[in-house]
Amino acid sequence: MHATEVDVVEVPAHPELWDYSEADWPHLTLHGALDRACEEHGPATVAWSYVDEGVDLTLGAARERARDWASSMVAAGVRPGDRVAVCLGATHLWPIVQLAIGQCGAAIVSVNIRYRTHELRHVLATSKPTLVLTSGDTDRLALATLVRDTVADVAGETRSPAAPVVVVDGAVPDGCVTDDRFLAVRDDETAATRRAAVGVEDTVLIQFTSGSTAAPKGVELSHDAVLTTAFQVGRAAGLGPSDVVYSALPFYHVGGSICTGVAPYVVGSRMVVPQRYEALGSVRQMIDHACTAVQGHAAMFTMQIDAARDAGLLAELRLTKGWAAAPPSVMRRIAHEMGIAGVVPVYGMSEFGLIAAGSRLEALEARVADMGSPPPGADVRVRYLPGEEMGEIEVRGRQMLSRYHGAPEATRLALTADGWLRTGDLARLGADGRPTFAGRAKDMIKPGGENVSAAEVEEFLVTHPDIASAAVIGIPDDRLGEAVAAVIATRPGSRVDLAAVQGFCEGAIASFKTPKAVFVVDALPIFPNGKVDKRSVRNRWGQGKETN
Repeated sequence: MHATEVDVVEVPAHPELWDYSEADWPHLTLHGALDRACEEHGPATVAWSYVDEGVDLTLGAARERARDWASSMVAAGVRPGDRVAVCLGATHLWPIVQLAIGQCGAAIVSVNIRYRTHELRHVLATSKPTLVLTSGDTDRLALATLVRDTVADVAGETRSPAAPVVVVDGAVPDGCVTDDRFLAVRDDETAATRRAAVGVEDTVLIQFTSGSTAAPKGVELSHDAVLTTAFQVGRAAGLGPSDVVYSALPFYHVGGSICTGVAPYVVGSRMVVPQRYEALGSVRQMIDHACTAVQGHAAMFTMQIDAARDAGLLAELRLTKGWAAAPPSVMRRIAHEMGIAGVVPVYGMSEFGLIAAGSRLEALEARVADMGSPPPGADVRVRYLPGEEMGEIEVRGRQMLSRYHGAPEATRLALTADGWLRTGDLARLGADGRPTFAGRAKDMIKPGGENVSAAEVEEFLVTHPDIASAAVIGIPDDRLGEAVAAVIATRPGSRVDLAAVQGFCEGAIASFKTPKAVFVVDALPIFPNGKVDKRSVRNRWGQGKETN
């Protein structure tokens, strides 16, 4: 359908393709959902197996330890509406402190452990946390020191008290507090009162995500939004109490914080969680722990398939279901080579959770041919672009963000006048009304499942004294699917090459944002209004080499 014929078209819901309804999940807080799971499955049920730590965390242990942490957080001054920044890897403490922060009426600020000074300063200055938790084990001592120093720098810049930094394991830098010392001070009575007063619409997660603007924005998600996403994704994949799910999704991304950290007490599955992702190692862990399901992004699955095939382990996998954020070509490999006949493709975002998914009730080809259908409780429509046969995807539902933290103008721009969220992604509608992904209106790059704002990297690169302007694009990458490349114009008399750019980025921005290719030009192509002509840049350098 062409844009001249219609402005907005709603995507059909197809309720017959789902074996649940929105009403199947009640409105709860995170700790309310955990209480419900303890009653339904028993507190002794193992919800998370941290295979590298050797820790099996039960529902009951998570509840008790979360209450301990909440009591100490309240005693430390964490109040309703506050933020607690958590910069931790895949540790068993993640779901515990997430639950604890929610019980205080506060929100967890999920901080990527790969961030460096530039990014950390932005997240901390924007969220203004009351408390910061990080790791100081031997190989991450530099992280704890970096977090401590950045917290102090931000406090100095804003002329405010520095938030206490609690180090939960390993070596503790000067000026930080050990978790044992922190947990020794409690206020059980106030914590219990706070826990009872938390509402389902209170913000519990602030997930920083790169967007169409230069700096990452903090997506505020309520208890109800987080739990609805966990329920919808889990049910779409057919996960239940009999499943053992392998998940290497980082906790500092929304996929890990919700679909690994929350899902076990929503859908009842046990999560097998490694500390770090390594393709062949993950395959062996799935075999050793008799995993029945797996979740992840396209790059993860591609590497796992290739590693398992080379090691002769594909036949030993016993996976039957799971979900993947992946294109049809990768979905077919997952189904045919890994043997996961029930795998479903999912499409979502930090601001909304699950937007569309393939149905397990459909044949594989029908399931992976397009974006699928909206899950129960999600409304999806396409607003056509003038003169185009594609349009921007807009969504609304329980799982939608409340706002961007501290950014009312960004929130206003993200919403339509009638309250729908603009995703910035493009789709074409088929004859049956089902959408096919057609690209990103937002200038985004996705190396290995990460979200990278081209504008953010451009803004950083031009702080280099020899770089006059920069245009950042994605280029094909066999391992990650997409990698970052930079086309730069240097200042007169200056010379910059790939090594210089990568050296400038090292320690300042995350490695996945660092350009893997650099092209130096006299001047970037621009429009008459002075803006960079990104389409020309992509056409010329988008294949990872200069073409005419």
